[in-house]
Amino acid sequence: MRDILQFEYEPTVEINNIVDTADIGSPIPLEALTLELGMNQVEYEPKQFPALMYRADDYVMLVFASGKLLCTGLTDLEDVSNALEEMESRLLAVV
Repeated sequence: MRDILQFEYEPTVEINNIVDTADIGSPIPLEALTLELGMNQVEYEPKQFPALMYRADDYVMLVFASGKLLCTGLTDLEDVSNALEEMESRLLAVV
């Protein structure tokens, strides 16, 4: 039987970071996406790491050539959804 944690106080819960993944279901040409997103917000060194790293003001999104995305740094689910939708619309320009 599992032990249940007992607290003498009510612990507070705070979301500090949400990590979300998505799969657009088709390959992404990362070189073309680098140009679309702008060199000042993108890091892409395929010999060092297999994903493009997009740094927005308040989150980071990893974009893999396989079509998988990973978003981190936000604390609100609606903001995560908006970030993924924004990236999806920008991906449509290069796919």
